[in-house]
Amino acid sequence: MPVTKRYFAYKEKDSDTIAYYEYKNNEGLDIVPNKNTKIKDAISVDKMVIINNSLIEKTIDKKLNKRFNQIIKGIMDLYDEDDEGGEKLGHILNEVNRLKMEYINTYKKLMSEEKQDLFEKKVKILDNELRQRIEALIIKAYQQESEFDYDEYEDTHSRGGR
Repeated sequence: MPVTKRYFAYKEKDSDTIAYYEYKNNEGLDIVPNKNTKIKDAISVDKMVIINNSLIEKTIDKKLNKRFNQIIKGIMDLYDEDDEGGEKLGHILNEVNRLKMEYINTYKKLMSEEKQDLFEKKVKILDNELRQRIEALIIKAYQQESEFDYDEYEDTHSRGGR
């Protein structure tokens, strides 16, 4: 049976005591620390909840910017490779959609409206750019296929000088 109690802990500046408070309805950002981190004489923590608004915003900004930069790096690598099939474009578009859903489900309620608007504009620009690129590849492939079929049709169905 899982433990349902949550505690808020802080250390007082003047003394070496740590105070624990039980809390129930505090909104905050859940963070799970790395599993492989081993520090001597440290408290083992499975999950932390950040409730300080400025620290929440900084943490969310850092996480979202890291993912956003990874997507941009993938797009830049893709443009360097000049992928004709569009398969990698589809993967990157899926990554953008995953980032949007994670933002909506996890981070949107914890961010200020200004940060929300900025992030949504960034994602919309990326989404539009990728969709335009995929559309251009589809049109190019269709044109190449149409030209090929038309030439083949002319060769097989020519009237031979009539």
